Amino acid sequence: MAEGLLMTDLLLTIKIGINPELGHLGGLLLTWHGIFIALGIGLGVWIGVWFARKAGFTEDDAYTIALIGVPAGIIGARALFVLWAVLVECGQWLHKITPCGVAQNSSNTAVLAR
Repeated sequence: MAEGLLMTDLLLTIKIGINPELGHLGGLLLTWHGIFIALGIGLGVWIGVWFARKAGFTEDDAYTIALIGVPAGIIGARALFVLWAVLVECGQWLHKITPCGVAQNSSNTAVLAR
């Protein structure tokens, strides 16, 4: 194997020569993943409205559901991400304190209430 390369460097990475940042729009940083997320949400809403019309619902009802569903999905995804980080990556629950919000192990436990 080449000098200084690890097996993880060879197997677990994909190098893409495209800058992930597209530029700035006022104070916003435009990135590729943000653009594709926005396109996916827009396309999902458009297809949902199309199916709703075919099922006999009005466009207004479909857009109302999307207006509630899209933010609820974003908030739910973020809540699941945070819950996963607390439960799995830190390995404990909220009765112990560390930099990530819970104890790293039982040897550095802090008692909150006496």
